[in-house]
Amino acid sequence: NHCSGHGTCNYCRNTCACYEGFGNLATDTLEGGAASADCSQMTCPRGRPWFDATLIRAVAHADQECSGNGACDRGTGVCMCNAPFTGDACQRRRCPNDCSGHGRCLSMADLTEEGAAEPLTRAANAYGPDDVEAWDAQLTFGCLCDSSWPVGLGSGETQVAEYFGPHCGLIRCPSGDDPETTVNEENCEGKTPPGGAEVGAAGNKCHVDCANRGVCDYSRGVCSCFTGYYGDNCAKRDVQAPGGQAGSWIKKVSKKKRNK
Repeated sequence: NHCSGHGTCNYCRNTCACYEGFGNLATDTLEGGAASADCSQMTCPRGRPWFDATLIRAVAHADQECSGNGACDRGTGVCMCNAPFTGDACQRRRCPNDCSGHGRCLSMADLTEEGAAEPLTRAANAYGPDDVEAWDAQLTFGCLCDSSWPVGLGSGETQVAEYFGPHCGLIRCPSGDDPETTVNEENCEGKTPPGGAEVGAAGNKCHVDCANRGVCDYSRGVCSCFTGYYGDNCAKRDVQAPGGQAGSWIKKVSKKKRNK
């Protein structure tokens, strides 16, 4: 078939040497090892598979069409990826729900350079691009969630982001200091962040949803305060609350009377 116009014919051997992207090149075999002898079928981009049987000792993740994570459309040479994989060769994982529109989808290698990525690490101890050796460093992706406040371990930074969850689909409630304690729960100096190994510097902040005096609706970022507490962060208390002061209640009532 004159190699279907997609290769060079060896008339002595009656075989085709297919052009890149077609047929039976040694690096572009079809599924099951079969080859398109006449170069009539297209091959798909290749990548390192996530799951494969080791055929050679000490060698794993050998290149496969569509990285073993999808099927090749022989008519177009395009990979049809299985969820949650994406890329021209189905070589990388998608971020959950594309980070819900509240975050950035970054590779594991890129996340190591982000100071706000969890677990929090000081810049001096963070990994850089030259330190990444894992085979899937550019294939495993995760969300770096958005925040209206700076995130980190330094002064003026908070140890958690405003949006959170693997898909960044949850939002924290307003923070506040618990009115029933003598310590400042929002002070994170010397405290270790979730999953971290270092501690906050002087002036570092902890986020305390609803001041521990209410329940946070993380789908909306709104507090439902316990009885006797009020405010958008539930940090204010009435006389009915434990430790409430009659003076503050009297002032509120007096103000209402004056307004009348």
